This record gives sequence, structure tokens and C-alpha cells, in this order.
Amino acid sequence: MFEVKARGGTTVVQDPSDSVTPNMPQSVIDHVIVDYVVPVKDIGSLLTSLVADHHATLPVNVPQTGDSQEKGMTAEFTPNHPVAVTCPDCGGALRQSELGTLTQFSCHIGHVYTAEVDVHPWNVTNFE
Repeated sequence: MFEVKARGGTTVVQDPSDSVTPNMPQSVIDHVIVDYVVPVKDIGSLLTSLVADHHATLPVNVPQTGDSQEKGMTAEFTPNHPVAVTCPDCGGALRQSELGTLTQFSCHIGHVYTAEVDVHPWNVTNFE
């Protein structure tokens, strides 16, 4: 959700009091400025309304091919220091990164964990 917001997208989060796992939407609310917090029954109609509003404001000459998007694409590489914790799924080394106020750890396979839930900060040591 941080990446959606960082790129100008609209963020919609299920109301934590309406969720089976309230800590998941609450984490988004705690770490990202969200646009909408709604009960699950209202998400579909909200998305339909947002898409209809968005299409009404699109310019007439929107390119239909991916060429214009490919020109704007750039590789993102951040040389983070590995941490002394391994991925619980594959055993690979984890790298620490910051997304706004959220600390996350990821391995080379693509598994991602947050400090609050899966990798506790008191078990983490940076290689310096």
C-alpha cells in the first residue's frame, strides 16, 4: 500500500473492526496515509465509483501500448546491508529496508516480512 500511495494511487483499506484479521488493515492505517477506510461490503461499490470517476477525467489521447510506460521504467537497486536473520521460508539472507515508517526485511527469492510481525528488532544485527 505504501508503494501505491507513493506513486499517486488511491488507497482503500478494509475497516479493521470489520476484518477477520484486524491487525492487517490496521498496519496499513498505522503506516500509510489512506484515502478510504470502509467495511468490506462497501469496497466493491467504492472501487466501481472510483474507476468511473477516473475514466471520466482521462485525456482522450491515452496511449494504448506499453511503449510510453517502458520508457519511464527504471531499475531500482538499493545496496542495503544484510541482517543476521535468515528467511524462515527459504533460509536465504534477509535485507532490511524502510518504507515510510515501516521496517521490512526481504530475501532474494522475494519473501517479505515486517519487523513488527515476523522478524523482531531485538534479534536483528546489521553487518557493518
